[in-house]
Amino acid sequence: MLQQSQQIDYLYIPTSKNLQQLLKSSTFWTIGNIQATHLIKSQLLVRTKNRNYEFALTNNGYFIKFGTRNTKYCDLLNNIYILTYTDQYFTIRSHDRSKEYQSINQKQTKIWIEYLTKFCIIRGEVYKRFKFVNQISNGNYSKGYLIENNKNQQYVCKSFQKVDLQSVIKLRDSVIGEILLLRQVNHPNIIKLFEIHEDFKNIYLIYEWAKGELFQEFQKTKTNKSRFTEQQVSHIMRQIFLGLSHIHSLNIIHRDIKLENILLKDQSSILIADFSLAAKKLTKFEYKKYGTPGYIAPEVLNMKVYNEKIDVFSAGVVAYILLTQKPVFSGSTISAILNQNTAGKIDFDNPAFINLSKDAQFFLRKVLSLQEEQRPSAFDCLESSFLKNSFQLNQIGSPIKPNLDIRLSYLSSSVLPQQINLSKAKRKSMRQYILLKQAIITEKQKSLLMQQIAEQQNEEEDSEQLIVQESVKNIAGSFYTEKQQENTKHNDSDEDSSGESMNGSSSGSEDDSNLFLEEDAYQNLSSKITQLGGLQIKIKR
Repeated sequence: MLQQSQQIDYLYIPTSKNLQQLLKSSTFWTIGNIQATHLIKSQLLVRTKNRNYEFALTNNGYFIKFGTRNTKYCDLLNNIYILTYTDQYFTIRSHDRSKEYQSINQKQTKIWIEYLTKFCIIRGEVYKRFKFVNQISNGNYSKGYLIENNKNQQYVCKSFQKVDLQSVIKLRDSVIGEILLLRQVNHPNIIKLFEIHEDFKNIYLIYEWAKGELFQEFQKTKTNKSRFTEQQVSHIMRQIFLGLSHIHSLNIIHRDIKLENILLKDQSSILIADFSLAAKKLTKFEYKKYGTPGYIAPEVLNMKVYNEKIDVFSAGVVAYILLTQKPVFSGSTISAILNQNTAGKIDFDNPAFINLSKDAQFFLRKVLSLQEEQRPSAFDCLESSFLKNSFQLNQIGSPIKPNLDIRLSYLSSSVLPQQINLSKAKRKSMRQYILLKQAIITEKQKSLLMQQIAEQQNEEEDSEQLIVQESVKNIAGSFYTEKQQENTKHNDSDEDSSGESMNGSSSGSEDDSNLFLEEDAYQNLSSKITQLGGLQIKIKR
């Protein structure tokens, strides 16, 4: 019997009990037989009346079955959903069969497609659905492209060669890990992974498009001999900590927060990107050293057990750089930077830091605390007075230059504060109020406010979308569970006489080493979903 590895990330597929609770409220149904489907997860849990079976994803990309004498293997890349779709229908295919789903209305079809494409891999469709505009990056193992769909909506595509994914274990773990983690996340300040495509040679990840990196914007300010205002930095950092607070609530640690991984979605919002080094939070084991020199929390470099607060420290480094235009840890070589980073020597006495407001200084000292226990959580940071000073609709790339000759538009006549019979202190307070009011009320900010109102209206549809999202995950988990329950009975009777090789071949039934569902599972699926209502199906052979 194999022992479970410390490096396996456990994510359980929901059982059929979860599905039963959704049958009353969902509006999805089907008729006919459905061919095999399979969700990508790093662990699958199969429950039977007599025992439990667990499949775990190993570092070399195989699913290993625990709890029996014989080890069961299954190649991850060959067991996937195969999906095509339009605005009117979607088709799930496997081998020589396919099923076409058509909804009673276009709105509901789009909701199902949105969540299905997030949990499925689409085969052979990427060049049909997207136009590759130009290449924007070229890494050691990946290439980045700006792409457009048939509605001229822009996305970013990152492609990986399958040969590299199979030969480079760390790359494979990184790509699979990022897919698994981003599938769980839905937040306006976290980059969205919309679709996953594959062909014979490559895997394609389709991401949300952003106009550039925060690092590029920072470089522009240095070139122009300008700097970010405290209000702008506060606005940026508030969004970063909102995003971090969300992923930390899901027990996800990013582990590589830096200027290059903060993207500008538009002039007022940012996205946290690049989850290639991210991991689920564990409590019993030490993590390896990951991160970018100069941004890494000292406990990581000192080989201590660490938690999600390492992201808070890295975010603090980002804030320090934006506010002072100086690195926290400097050096002429990477080795020198790492030495400074490990020692945790931070200069809080330089003129650029001293000239900051007291709120900014206090904030930086807290988030850059060398002791993890004294460092606030991402959620606690949101309550700091520095982040509460943020202009909600402040533009990131263009500092606001207030006009000193601002008049009191809310009075019956246009007058200056000096012309009102008020004390100097009250005039100063009034002037600050006017500056704030003028900074907020601009045409662009009005349009952004209208956009926020529209988004609030869209939130009314969230309950329906959540039902669909949970249905997709639970339905797939239920199909797989029911089939494995039947296979397990057969496995238990043949277990002592059957054997399997390490490459997946078996002297017993081939179904034992296959995570696909078979024909009878299709029928079980059909009978269950028929109760849900809302979709019609056409069968192609």
